Amino acid sequence: MMSQATIASELVAEERRLRALYEHVLASHNLSDGVAQLILASFQDRIAEVGKARRRLEAGVYGLCECCGSPIKEARLTAKREAYLCIECARQQTRFGPPLAAAMPKRGSAWD
Repeated sequence: MMSQATIASELVAEERRLRALYEHVLASHNLSDGVAQLILASFQDRIAEVGKARRRLEAGVYGLCECCGSPIKEARLTAKREAYLCIECARQQTRFGPPLAAAMPKRGSAWD
């Protein structure tokens, strides 16, 4: 796995890149345009996800699934540095949605 310093550096760079793109869209598009508003909201969500990943790294829980506690595979973290769910829990969340996914039994529970 990459060093924490390298991961932190990549997360900071990604956050800066997203903020610059957000500012560009903000400055160059008509904000009454629904598409521009969707793009800005998407950037805000991504910026929040990267910030959350930075906080998880600082807390020592980066790379662990927030739902089941299992390690997130290196390939997933390489593809999406801000991932906070393992691929299995991410699929479950996509299938059932966040509220229902939170109510689903954790891996290794009595429901397995």
